[in-house]
Amino acid sequence: SDAMAVLAQAHYAGLLDEGTDTQRRRTEGARMVDAVTKAGGKGPEAEKARALRSIAERRANEAIDRLQSVIKQQPRDVNARLYLGWAFAALHDYAAASAAFEEALKLQPARIAALYGLGQAQLELGKTGEARESFLAVIKHSRDKHKVDHVGAMVGIAQLTAEDRFGDREARYLEILE
Repeated sequence: SDAMAVLAQAHYAGLLDEGTDTQRRRTEGARMVDAVTKAGGKGPEAEKARALRSIAERRANEAIDRLQSVIKQQPRDVNARLYLGWAFAALHDYAAASAAFEEALKLQPARIAALYGLGQAQLELGKTGEARESFLAVIKHSRDKHKVDHVGAMVGIAQLTAEDRFGDREARYLEILE
């Protein structure tokens, strides 16, 4: 039951973090969560799998309750904190998402998914300097670990660059008007 719950988490994590093979991952994740439930799975791994399904099915509040319960039982569970960040982000509560990602990073500093989630939350909060640092860390760790660039972080950097250019242009216009 735990092994199937972990596999279900992998499908949903790929869907939520990478956005890849969306329908296949959603279908496989749901099938596995159903199997875990049918087998009577009740532990933290099963709860995390159910929480991820809730996020994918736009029931993030339900996911938050499940994940906070897991964190009470297992305070050092990095995945539960990462998933909690995703749940808060799904509700557009970027301050809470940022805090959850930071907690995950305290436990596992080079966790690429948590760094990326933190960068996205910081970007939404208008913390462009911090977002840039987070996205650059994602790119560095992705290159070191996987030997590839993290496309999402590259897009984040591009967004920040575009915002910087707009801000520079706006500043020049204000200088002209003064």
